[in-house]
Amino acid sequence: MKVKERVIRESIDKIKAEIAEIDAILDASPLTEIINIRMEAQKFLNENVGIKARMSNEFDKKISELAKREKQQFELAEKQKDSLRLITRKSKIDFELGQLRSELYNMGVIYETKTYK
Repeated sequence: MKVKERVIRESIDKIKAEIAEIDAILDASPLTEIINIRMEAQKFLNENVGIKARMSNEFDKKISELAKREKQQFELAEKQKDSLRLITRKSKIDFELGQLRSELYNMGVIYETKTYK
């Protein structure tokens, strides 16, 4: 494999990874997940009535885990607020991906065209 070909293939892999990351952000539904997490937390609270049950290590771990998951979903929702920028970025790197594949083709290298996901 020539150096130019290797560099192009590495660039293609990086672009595919970035496209997959952008797609994951755009396709996610964090608000639905937040509602599900809160319903799970409420159910857990209803099952563990009383001060003894709520002071246990198990209870603390479960609530901490749910809070962490909820925080991650809020961060994802924040990223989705700028979806126009994400879509613009995706279209630019998708164009770059096409150019890189064309460059491989022009070099006489056949590149398998698989989807990004």
